[in-house]
Amino acid sequence: MKHALRLMMPACALLASLAMACANGPDSAASAEAPAAASANPAAGQGEAVVTAQLRFEVLLQGSNSRAEEESIQVVRDARAFANLWRTLASFSAPVPDVDFDTRAILAAFMGKKRTGGYSIGVSKVEALLDGTVRVTLRSRSPGPDDIVTQAFTSPFAVVVLDAPKDAPIIIAYED
Repeated sequence: MKHALRLMMPACALLASLAMACANGPDSAASAEAPAAASANPAAGQGEAVVTAQLRFEVLLQGSNSRAEEESIQVVRDARAFANLWRTLASFSAPVPDVDFDTRAILAAFMGKKRTGGYSIGVSKVEALLDGTVRVTLRSRSPGPDDIVTQAFTSPFAVVVLDAPKDAPIIIAYED
């Protein structure tokens, strides 16, 4: 039997997890974690992960003209790597934002080179999962056949800072 537990506070998730363990017997705590870990990546088709909290994120830089020619996602977890990324993106002389990498991470999403305008990418939500994984959901937009778009090459991107403990795995999901 699958249990979908959607809670907004990590403390509530811990209490609910303990309550389930007590109700199902002493060995159920270990077995309750295994399915959540196996289903942490919904793209794997193994079920839905248990969300324990919505996490904060902030868009630092977003646009349609990065230097990235290929589609990619970068997760940055230290100041030096972030400074290098920032210098390649910011065509202006903006200082590198200060980030506490013990509690936060940087995610940079690139759509790669496109033949026209009308494309965009961004983060729609960041969630903490029961197994300690952080799931980042991306949304992308492509122009429709009747859309009026710029006739120029573009390379859409988004850079966000998000709440993520230093050692938490980060997985990516895509909105439909």
